Amino acid sequence: MLLMTARRHPLPRPSFAAVAPLCCVAVALGIASSSAATQMVAGEPAEGLILAVQSGDAEHGLDLWRARISDGALQRVSATEEFDERWPRWSQDAGRVAFLQRSLLGMMRSQVILLDPKTGERRNVRANPDLLQRSHVWSPDGKYVAHTFRIPPSTARETTNAGTVFVDIAAGEREIVSESEEIGYRMQSLAYSHDGETVVAHGRNPKISTDDELWLLKSGQKPRKIHGIPNGIYGSPSFTPDDKAVLFDYQQVRNQNRDIMMIEIGVGKRAQRIASRPRSDENTAIVSPKRNEMVILSDHVGTQNLMLVDLATGKSKILTKDLDRAATSPVWSPDGERLAYVSIPKKRFEKSQKNFDEYLVHVIDRTGKELFKTAGTMPSFMPPWKGDQPVASYAESNGKGGAAAAR
Repeated sequence: MLLMTARRHPLPRPSFAAVAPLCCVAVALGIASSSAATQMVAGEPAEGLILAVQSGDAEHGLDLWRARISDGALQRVSATEEFDERWPRWSQDAGRVAFLQRSLLGMMRSQVILLDPKTGERRNVRANPDLLQRSHVWSPDGKYVAHTFRIPPSTARETTNAGTVFVDIAAGEREIVSESEEIGYRMQSLAYSHDGETVVAHGRNPKISTDDELWLLKSGQKPRKIHGIPNGIYGSPSFTPDDKAVLFDYQQVRNQNRDIMMIEIGVGKRAQRIASRPRSDENTAIVSPKRNEMVILSDHVGTQNLMLVDLATGKSKILTKDLDRAATSPVWSPDGERLAYVSIPKKRFEKSQKNFDEYLVHVIDRTGKELFKTAGTMPSFMPPWKGDQPVASYAESNGKGGAAAAR
């Protein structure tokens, strides 16, 4: 039973600062071209993926597959009739995949599951998991998984509580770091700082659709709201490479174009737009793990595509120019040399229709050259399997399945 029940009324927010155009991103972030991040040397190319695939009828949900970029080989990881398995996220330090498993039997239940790809062992992120676990992210050192949860009401009049926890995966212990009953906001998405000390969370007011907040969550501390952001709708928060500022999507009202904004962490700071072209929707800033750059999604060329932005100079480059399919869900490889993303038929994307059997996963290099594609969605980079040995399997899959990827 959750003990924190006191509610706090949100404080009024000040108006936002003047717009900083994309070309001024370096000044806004205070990052010099000679920064250490720019000088980092990338390692070996990332050659493996794990992704979700609509393997059968839509009623059967998604299953997990692995892909090997070097030769286009695919291997099935799971085949489950009772569960939908999605959003696999690999941690090199933990040596495990964390993914979301949802019941297809009509129960309000979703759980974060940890998978050891070498042994096939699966277990809940902790014993006696909460209902409706979501938004799982690994700490950089692979020791913790942060995720959100909701406890469904037992009666229609009872308030549903929601919160965020940090789970020590070795000890199986959790720490509740936010609760909606205390702060009035349900966390929608999470991102760890690069030093692993803080999680930035996007909080949504369940009663007011344009009253989002950003929160800083730390172990042993109460949630701390980030002030200086205009009223509106937020999304996709992440930290800048130096952890001194937060990037996030912003809309004043729904169905408007989004802008990417940045706010430095500190007293008296105010949010600035750093990626905002007239009549363009720009969103989802993902910072490179190795270079002083980020990739964003932009419909500047007519359909949502990937754009690479240099954080030192503000210069940008369109990486993909597909007018028939919209790009979503970009993720960097750990070496910073490659990007995986999902493409959706334009008509499906515009109507928000989730026909996963029409989704494609692509891998490109930093110049935009396509290296690989296959049917699927929600990719994450991980080491490829070696030789012809099947990956550890689950249920009916028995390690079987696999085909050449479409190129």
